[in-house]
Amino acid sequence: MAETVGVVGAGALGSLLAVQLARAGNTVIALARSEATRAALATDAPHHLTVERDPEALRSATLLLICVKARDTQSAADALAGLGPRWPGIASLQNGWDHMEILERRLPEAPLLAGATSLGAYFDAEGHLHGSLAGTTLVAPWGRTEARWAEYAATVLRSA
Repeated sequence: MAETVGVVGAGALGSLLAVQLARAGNTVIALARSEATRAALATDAPHHLTVERDPEALRSATLLLICVKARDTQSAADALAGLGPRWPGIASLQNGWDHMEILERRLPEAPLLAGATSLGAYFDAEGHLHGSLAGTTLVAPWGRTEARWAEYAATVLRSA
């Protein structure tokens, strides 16, 4: 099953997920703010991975993974607000508090998923991505979101 997945936040975790999902044959659009991050990820990107700055590029995604720092959730939600009314599932894989409430307030019609992962990743001093895929990732519906969205996200994540 090849899907179109958007990854908002191309830090270590977002980059790890984007690369793995693309290697599994999914079309992946990673949203990255910094030019250096976009250039580094694009250099090592598998064939099905594009790196963009404009949130409009995410319009074709059927699933979005939010991988920004919790302090950046509001700006990420603001950037995504124009993607409706045909919303993709939006799974937050963030640390911290209040990120789900922020997403719920800013994107009230979007199917939201709360996620937790024990995957680990980091960029070394030369900017190369290293990661461990020997972890568990869980997603659950948030608020009024139907369980089928969590099942869909889990299926996509398992594909990678």
